Amino acid sequence: MPARKIVPKPFDPVAVLPLDLYTAITDVRIERPAIVQEEAERRKRRSVQAPDGNLVILAADHPGRNVLNVKDDPLGMADRHAYLARILRVLTSPGIDGIMGTPDLIEDLFMLTRLIKERGGSSLLDDRLLVGCMNRGGLRETAFEMEDTFTAFTSERMQALRMDGAKFMFRLDPTDPASGRTILACADAVSQCVRADLTAFLPWGPRR
Repeated sequence: MPARKIVPKPFDPVAVLPLDLYTAITDVRIERPAIVQEEAERRKRRSVQAPDGNLVILAADHPGRNVLNVKDDPLGMADRHAYLARILRVLTSPGIDGIMGTPDLIEDLFMLTRLIKERGGSSLLDDRLLVGCMNRGGLRETAFEMEDTFTAFTSERMQALRMDGAKFMFRLDPTDPASGRTILACADAVSQCVRADLTAFLPWGPRR
């Protein structure tokens, strides 16, 4: 008898992030914006970032650079509700050390933390590393893609939110002078991180 094929169930965003909780984020952003800073100050931070010498950090900054595709789906990350729900599912899984994201996303997570706590739950972000993305201005497939300007977090804002690290991307195109300007911007960002006591994460590679 042939083995029974197991078909995985499609991901259900509502099961992870109920619609009423998701829509409440907008109300908080409009009516109670101070919650972001309050939760940042209450968050329990790790005393040691990588206790076993390894880190598993969820990268959630792709839409900030106009990267929305997932495999063959060109808009796989365009649904904000589904995107946040998937982030919550991963962030609350064992073995995940933290998340790296753009300001809008990190603020959403602070607000969700308060909403969940108000409903009797626990913090999403205690003991998790928070890494802020700094340069997302190099939108994919634009003429200025290689001049990846620093349009997301600043070191001052990350320091105010008691975050743990900063990430900035450098992609090299030897034929594009904008790559050289981005090198200088990244070097300056390293200095900013040192002054703000932020761990610097710098991935790099060829233009893709």
